[in-house]
Amino acid sequence: MLLGIPVLLLLLAAAVMVALSRWRPQFAYHWPVALAGALLAWISVFVLRSRMPLSLPVLTWGQQGGLLATPGLILDAVSWQFALALAALMLAVILTDAGRYASAQHASWIVGLLAGALGLLTVLSGDPVTLVLSWTALDLLVLLFLLWRVSDEGAREAAITAFAGAVLSSLALLAGIALGSGTDFAALGSGGALFALLAVGLRLGGRVAGAKALLPPNVDRGLGVALYFTQLAGPLVLLVRLGEAALPFSSLTLFVLLFLAALYAALVWLRAEDELAGRPFWGLGVAALVGLAALHADPNAALALATAGIALGALLLLASARQRGLLPVFLLAFLALSTLPLSPTSPWAALYTPPFSPLLLAFALPYALLLLGYLRQALGWQAPLSGVERWVGTAYHLGLAVLLLVPWGAALLSGFISISSPLAYPFWLGLVLIGLTGVVWLLDRRGLKLPPAWAALWDRISPHRWLGGLARWLYGLLARALDLPVTLLEGQAGVLWTFLLVALLFSLLGQFRAGR
Repeated sequence: MLLGIPVLLLLLAAAVMVALSRWRPQFAYHWPVALAGALLAWISVFVLRSRMPLSLPVLTWGQQGGLLATPGLILDAVSWQFALALAALMLAVILTDAGRYASAQHASWIVGLLAGALGLLTVLSGDPVTLVLSWTALDLLVLLFLLWRVSDEGAREAAITAFAGAVLSSLALLAGIALGSGTDFAALGSGGALFALLAVGLRLGGRVAGAKALLPPNVDRGLGVALYFTQLAGPLVLLVRLGEAALPFSSLTLFVLLFLAALYAALVWLRAEDELAGRPFWGLGVAALVGLAALHADPNAALALATAGIALGALLLLASARQRGLLPVFLLAFLALSTLPLSPTSPWAALYTPPFSPLLLAFALPYALLLLGYLRQALGWQAPLSGVERWVGTAYHLGLAVLLLVPWGAALLSGFISISSPLAYPFWLGLVLIGLTGVVWLLDRRGLKLPPAWAALWDRISPHRWLGGLARWLYGLLARALDLPVTLLEGQAGVLWTFLLVALLFSLLGQFRAGR
């Protein structure tokens, strides 16, 4: 039961705010309630580390394996780091919203806390079945909220497109579970692992195709960041679990696909108008690099980069007000992502420990482009925080500091980095990445651009164009396929048809379980 404390604290804070909104409409102190819930959840994650490992069954419907596995939660080295990052994200969202108090709404904090609770359930999932259930619940929450808050038809269609990608992703992972031989991630086998990778690609592709719905104008910045990164955590934790299981699914084809995804995401992130427009591509680029570590069965490298990608990506996106005093914060975040010695991402450099494939050197380019894009967005102009009380500025900067410290704290506590052995991983990779970042920056400053013909070709083959079209086609196909059952259920005999279908479903399920 201890494992459920962080989730319950977030849910309790959301429930208290709902009750106050219902029976005390004039109550004006929702922010302290949300802050208390997020802070207590963050502290509880720290406390639970001393009790690892922990497990908690969620539902009990038998001991069968595969799709009928009993869902459960687990707290281990992997899930703890993800939980710490998500708990810090929720705390940082509430703290930085103090600087955006004029535009923030308590309804947004309620939805954010609910998303944070479901995000924690996702990263604490001890098996693929629990992961599917958790991220599906989160997808439904995000979809319903966006359809409620968004009135623009294009944004609503984009939200449905993103959800369609998520549904296809869940089906792909369920297919992988069905191919497996047991209930945990290691039991997926090589075939199941390929379906799991497909699930990751579909989820991230849906986020890219549905980019218009990620942060509509009438959804405040803090909530948009919370919704995005809680959804991003699911694919990342799945990749880390695959790397931890060391499944034999590595191939040259997967290697090339990961490189193309990383390069595409890095280029679009670098060219993005601002960090909000480029946000889906930051997540895609980080996931591709985490996937590379998973292919090489290095869970520490995957986990270190995934944690830093969530925390430091959220740091950049939550920094809606910037002044010169924040420059050291962004430089430290840049160094944290650089894989230099003693940086939180230095375990990722272990992929380059000799002997290694020379093909790995190709990934230095998209990684450097991601770093340059991060620095470019961080140095972009944003209106400074002014005309507010001192405590507001303190809360805002404290929220950013929490996200900056999380990767270092997690890496130190997990033993990924040690002051006594700063060169435990190849140090030259960080120097190469910073050197490539500088070279690309100089070329950009000199006005070096892609030839117009190349740029036009790139725009035509950009995956976000055909992914969006494919998702819309699938959505239309699904809508037409549902026309018949909807017509049947809406008729006068709809109730009878419903009972008949439910009875048929239970009958098939009972026969399936009896056969096992």
